[in-house]
Amino acid sequence: MKRNAEKITVSAFSALFAAGAILMPWTGVNFYDISSYEALSTVGYFAVLVAAFVLIYLGSRLVDRPEYDRVVLLTTFMIYALICAYQSNNVWFVAGECAVLFGVCRYFFSSGSLGEKPGLPNKLFYVLVAAAGIYFAVFVSVEEVCRYLTFSTPTYDFGIFSQMFYNMRRSFSPETTVERDRLLSHFAVHFSPIYYLWLPFYAVFPSPVTLMVCQAVTLASGVVPIILIGKRLGFSKKSVLLFSLVYVFYPALAGGTFYDVHENKFLAPLLLWLIYFTERGSIAGTLIFSLGVCLVKEDAPIYVIFLMLFVVISKKGKRGRLTGLAALGLSAVYFAVVIALMNRFGLGIMSGRFSNFTEGGGLADVVINVVKNPARVIYEIFSPEAGSGDVPKPVFILQTLLPLGMLPFMGKRPERLILVMPYLLVNLMPSYVYQHNIFFQYTYGAFALLLYASMLNYKDMSPRAGRTVGVFALCASLLFTANSVYKKAAYLDYYKAHGDEYREMREALDEIPDEASVFATTFLCTELSGREELYDLNMSRTERRTDYVAVDLRYSENDEFFKQYQNDPAYEVIYYSDQAKLAIFKLIEK
Repeated sequence: MKRNAEKITVSAFSALFAAGAILMPWTGVNFYDISSYEALSTVGYFAVLVAAFVLIYLGSRLVDRPEYDRVVLLTTFMIYALICAYQSNNVWFVAGECAVLFGVCRYFFSSGSLGEKPGLPNKLFYVLVAAAGIYFAVFVSVEEVCRYLTFSTPTYDFGIFSQMFYNMRRSFSPETTVERDRLLSHFAVHFSPIYYLWLPFYAVFPSPVTLMVCQAVTLASGVVPIILIGKRLGFSKKSVLLFSLVYVFYPALAGGTFYDVHENKFLAPLLLWLIYFTERGSIAGTLIFSLGVCLVKEDAPIYVIFLMLFVVISKKGKRGRLTGLAALGLSAVYFAVVIALMNRFGLGIMSGRFSNFTEGGGLADVVINVVKNPARVIYEIFSPEAGSGDVPKPVFILQTLLPLGMLPFMGKRPERLILVMPYLLVNLMPSYVYQHNIFFQYTYGAFALLLYASMLNYKDMSPRAGRTVGVFALCASLLFTANSVYKKAAYLDYYKAHGDEYREMREALDEIPDEASVFATTFLCTELSGREELYDLNMSRTERRTDYVAVDLRYSENDEFFKQYQNDPAYEVIYYSDQAKLAIFKLIEK
């Protein structure tokens, strides 16, 4: 009797979710819109609901195994929840879905043999992991290439890197004219020699598209060290696959690529390789990849320092601790030297992003003030304040920790919280709004360490608790990705809808000679970046005459530039298209 009551209850909930998943997309109305009640026929809805219940319940009676009920419940819930998460613009709604999801996951593993033996066959395991990595690389490549093809990549920051690679291919020097409105090495702003790893590919295929694809493949490659780390930790193939999928569907991993190419993207795979070599106890591998992480950016040694502090404190054996100390010393010395060189020969480091912890001081003042007033740290981390269009920090916390099932904070070993410190320091403490936004580039280093902490804590859990939290993390990743990344992934659709206009724009811009100097508005600079002298018209504060001026008329703020050069007798209009929303001027009087 009790078992039958359970079947009826679970079948009823499964039917409720199934009916919503079937009917809601057909209405053409978002679920949260009050008009959805009218869009759904009451008779039709209950007919589908009853039919779904009968089918699910009969299947339950026929199979008569608890695993059937649990699989159907989780599957129908996730389909319905994904549809609603995609429709919703409210992150807090997704958090509410996750609350229900956790209950479903607990029930899913409450009894029966779900998640237990048999394990995955080797071939199937590698096929699934490879498919996950390929999916990520293809999805990101397609969307980002279409972002470029639809002239949606601004000078800051992709136009900068596109011109930088053009110059690196010619002279091996990372110079740009668009970054600071004058000829300057990018390394004076951010010291990132790691970019040279992509240069051979760009040398063969010199195009902004190459950089987009290189970035997607680089990030996708992170599944390889995850497999190796999982094996070192003694994980089953199912657990390794689980964390590989969490990595691939983690919303900030793909989300950060929607602000184009950045050196920070190297941090995730490189740190995962570094973690693998520390787990393996390899001195050479640890030192090589510690240096590799440091080469990503001037502040990248911070991640190595915290990781090696954890290694020194947690690892058993003299060899492991000495290796950790050596890598820690290497990264600390590198950090100090690079900062000194940038302050002496470059533009210095951007410590102003911690202006909420100091008034005009440097990083040393920030550290001192944090020690003097640690409560201010908690205040800043959980501050709900945000400007128009900015993401409040509590929302960012939901988007980055729930997709990991809160695993970084579930351990019994307090020293593992060292791995969480870069997340607090880099993403949550600064006042710079982009550092707590999953659509920018500042999450990748912290994510790798959070994922490592998650894997360590997962290892210490009982099998049932681990499976529950692990499946919850994967499902939460999917929900937040549907709510954020997939909603933003519209560039392929833009290109399909307006491809003719974009191709016309590109053909017109390609007529500008490569040797000519150009002033261009921000969303045209990437396409025009294959030249020595290029300036951003929107950002420039210097009056100069260039051989050509290109104005993007899709945006009203550029109308003043069109009028300025239209009325300038030194320039003539050589191209104008109302369809392509583009105007090109040529200098006729020097």
